Amino acid sequence: MTQTIQLNGFNIYESFLSGYENLLLHKNHIDDINVFPVPDGDTGNNMVSTFQYAIQGPGAFGRARKLGHNTRAVSERTRRRVRGKAHHERGGIRFGA
Repeated sequence: MTQTIQLNGFNIYESFLSGYENLLLHKNHIDDINVFPVPDGDTGNNMVSTFQYAIQGPGAFGRARKLGHNTRAVSERTRRRVRGKAHHERGGIRFGA
């Protein structure tokens, strides 16, 4: 029997929070297995930092917000954070739209 779950602002928030907590638990392993494009050993830390910025920053999103607000907030904050890191670390090169 298939169970259907309605996606809403609350459970998308809980999903992102769970993903962040899992990244936090496994960031050292991700650092260890990172080999592309260079084995710099900081990919796990970068992922945690980006995710934390996306979900915990001021005005990011929350349990009571609507689904569309939460998904847009996380998307915009993630792109902003990744662009900032890429711009800084790659000498001004910007990735994404």
